[in-house]
Amino acid sequence: MNNPKSLTFEEVYANSKEFLLQNFFAQDSIEIEYSMEMSKISSYANEVKYISNGKNHLYLFLSNEVGVLEPVSVALKLQNKPTKRIVRDSVRKVVLLTDKKSQKEKESFILTTSERYKDSIRTEYGMCVPFMLDSGTWQQPVQITDELFELKNDLGRTAYYNLSKKSIEAVHWIETNEDNVTVESVIRYYFGDDGYVNIYTMDVESRKAGRTAGASVKTEIKSRKSGTVIPEEWFDF
Repeated sequence: MNNPKSLTFEEVYANSKEFLLQNFFAQDSIEIEYSMEMSKISSYANEVKYISNGKNHLYLFLSNEVGVLEPVSVALKLQNKPTKRIVRDSVRKVVLLTDKKSQKEKESFILTTSERYKDSIRTEYGMCVPFMLDSGTWQQPVQITDELFELKNDLGRTAYYNLSKKSIEAVHWIETNEDNVTVESVIRYYFGDDGYVNIYTMDVESRKAGRTAGASVKTEIKSRKSGTVIPEEWFDF
């Protein structure tokens, strides 16, 4: 190595948490494209537009709704349909759309809401990246290239820290469950020219008795902007 460096786990933790939790997603507005491929034979895609304009103003559009966080009677109607949610103070409007392109309203539901609901939406869509260094006990980082440090924990996970980006860029682990299925997982963060992470992927491969199945999840950040520039009518019922 031409550029040996000394780095502690505490520095890696602080730098990575600052980068991923504060910069991976804009705090108040983000547009996401999410896709999943299962064993090369099936796929799923979703577009998400999340806007938070203050604590009590939330707007959420999903192109392929799965009814999460809603009462069962509402969730069943929303399943696999494009929807949007508008939250103002203690009330939310859940709208079933005719199609993704026109955004015309087909059916809507007015429901009371709570801080827990708003916080759940904000957590799930505004800050939905788990911070991997919170799991397990980590050893001190070891430099393996000029730019890359390797860290291992007691749960069998290995993380790779990028010195110039000041962030974790990949995590790898292998687990075998009680059914003797071995699952190998890799999370990767891809950095754009602006220094932000603009693509987040997770690849999972399971193996048992010589048989292999896999799934790939890709989250791509299409845009970030301040929620304050969003027209107020977006939050109108």
